[in-house]
Amino acid sequence: MGNIYRSTLVILLPALLLSASVHAQVWAPSSDLEGRIEPSEAEYVQSGARQGKSPIEGQDPTQTVRRFDFRYQYRNLPTHNNDQANIFTFRADDVWQLNESWRISGRIELPLAYTNEVGNNRAAGGTDGAFRLGIGEVVAQVLSIHKINERTAIAFGTQAIFPTANPEYLGVNQYRFVPTFVARWMLPEIGLGTYFAPIVRYNFDIARSSNRTHISELQFSPTFTTILPDNWFVTLFPGTAGADIRYNFGRRQPSDKGRLFLPADFMVGKILGQNTLASIEIGVPVIKDYKGSTLLGTYDFKLEARIAYFF
Repeated sequence: MGNIYRSTLVILLPALLLSASVHAQVWAPSSDLEGRIEPSEAEYVQSGARQGKSPIEGQDPTQTVRRFDFRYQYRNLPTHNNDQANIFTFRADDVWQLNESWRISGRIELPLAYTNEVGNNRAAGGTDGAFRLGIGEVVAQVLSIHKINERTAIAFGTQAIFPTANPEYLGVNQYRFVPTFVARWMLPEIGLGTYFAPIVRYNFDIARSSNRTHISELQFSPTFTTILPDNWFVTLFPGTAGADIRYNFGRRQPSDKGRLFLPADFMVGKILGQNTLASIEIGVPVIKDYKGSTLLGTYDFKLEARIAYFF
């Protein structure tokens, strides 16, 4: 398992380190720099929108920007009666611009959880009603992003999820990869900054303890964002924690009625000042035949508040 951990770091860290080492060049205020990354979503709005591009590029998964997010998420969990989770996530993104058409985006997420959920590990000492604070599973992501034209772009890469949860029952104690593909189309006919960007992910484990269930899960978010007056925006299926529509290809649990989890999920947000964005996301299941085994998996109800700072 140590070899797998080291191999994963070898795959992910070079891109993240390169991103950090060259970001000063990427953001240098030079009139000759082609494909320059916009410094913030808010500044982009105030500087005037260009034809076919979103005024809030940082929301578009193919127009990432340098940012820091703090997210608070409340979840009513489907695992047992009255299981709840309060999840505090610190997330940082950076971008390395290769040329006018290609960029690399890196991300790291550290979640903290205050929850009474102990999943399938009640022998570990947790009981319903006993809330405990712990560390969740660290997520690292690297995406390659290709701008095809002013309307269309694609992104592909992977997430790596590490079994860093402490106490252990706050995670699944499995190394996981989540290959990711995104295609984005701008829709200026509907409204300035409107876009459709379906996100497809496949979540699977590559190493696990003998008593753990194999994870094989297709995730999908048909993300649609439209811009409203006064720097407000609405997003359907934002896919902030994985992708909310899930189909389980793995073994069904006794409590599962089927393999599909399908919620109604939307976000409302607003750009505040020069470098700050705030949003609220709500998710409610429509079909919940499948009950995932992680804190950031399926849910009976989800509410997320976010503050994002762009630099």
